Amino acid sequence: WISGNVLYAATLCEDPAEQAALRQSATNNLRRYVAALPLDGAIDEGAGYWWNGAGRLLEALDELHNADAAELLRLESVCNTVRFPAGMALGGGWCANFSDAAAYPEPLPWHLLFRAAMNTDDEAARAFAVAGARRDGSLALLSDGLPRVLRALKDKEWAAALTAAPDDRLPLQSWWPSTQVLVAHQSSDASGLGIAAKGGHNGENHNHLDVGSVIVASDGVPVIVDPGRPTYTADTFSEARYSIWTMRSDWHSVPQLAGRGQGVGEQFTARDVAATLTPKLASLQADIGGAYLTPGVSWLRTTTLDRANGVARISDSSDCADAYLHWIIAGDVTVRGESLLVHPARPAAAVNIRWEGATLQSVTERPLGDPTLQRVWGSKLTRLTLRPTGAQVKSSLEVSNRV
Repeated sequence: WISGNVLYAATLCEDPAEQAALRQSATNNLRRYVAALPLDGAIDEGAGYWWNGAGRLLEALDELHNADAAELLRLESVCNTVRFPAGMALGGGWCANFSDAAAYPEPLPWHLLFRAAMNTDDEAARAFAVAGARRDGSLALLSDGLPRVLRALKDKEWAAALTAAPDDRLPLQSWWPSTQVLVAHQSSDASGLGIAAKGGHNGENHNHLDVGSVIVASDGVPVIVDPGRPTYTADTFSEARYSIWTMRSDWHSVPQLAGRGQGVGEQFTARDVAATLTPKLASLQADIGGAYLTPGVSWLRTTTLDRANGVARISDSSDCADAYLHWIIAGDVTVRGESLLVHPARPAAAVNIRWEGATLQSVTERPLGDPTLQRVWGSKLTRLTLRPTGAQVKSSLEVSNRV
């Protein structure tokens, strides 16, 4: 971010030697960032933070526009990170929002992604950027800042691309090994069900205590959700961070074991994480027991999108029967015996949520007073709490659009 601004400023230097020195310094910094970028291009801060991390890198390389930039743009990690925003998308502007990222971001600087896609010959990312800009209805936004506005306005390829027929298709499934995040859709136009599931650890950047967390979307709109973050305050990046309810594991769709939640730090991690990707299904399996403050616990969670049958299923098994299962839901909830009918918070098909191997403990509404959360979710979120039955946990939650 800073190096990109230095590159802009360097163009105003009258002394060629000073300009060259500034450009070389910025280039060295960009190389350091690329060296830390995982091979798959994933950003553990969440999809929203890509735009001020890897996105700023790509923007700076476009401004640099020399042999050094060309070399970096050919690297696998850099090419892969261009695919990250589309891979994390749920549809219609929504995205898988682990960490502090918002599930429905503010309008984004789509021209940035378009230029990166052109520089790396990535047609799918280019189409995703165009679709996003058309949805936001603007060639550029004043909120992007003057440099970005000017860059977008003078780009004839960008203007021409926005007049073409839109292509709203998303990758059918994306797997990011470095962050252990899987995103999958029932169809590439985001209709039907979609899932996002993660393993990971609790020492990630902008971390929430959310190892094993799951998001399920209907027509792109999250129904089982990650709340995201409220408005940043002095507590957000202090020792009080995990006193904020949206950061804690008891307000994510993960279990609570023996009355205890997940621990803070990289040592609290998922184990034996494996993704399965086929045309008919996508699934993520992980032992998330290592993320908990309860020692020696194994908790196997498998999240599956069954495309053929239009079902998302989360299966849990463990020897730790002293547990509660929390599920965070957005929308209007109606209890129907051993199931819930949910009408999403934004226009999308209603879904049926039913469970086996567990009993209903409570359905708790949480009013949202924070404007950052209200903008995304409206006036409330709902927490469904289930109690596994039997001496060993063998439970499942199934989401379908057959209501």
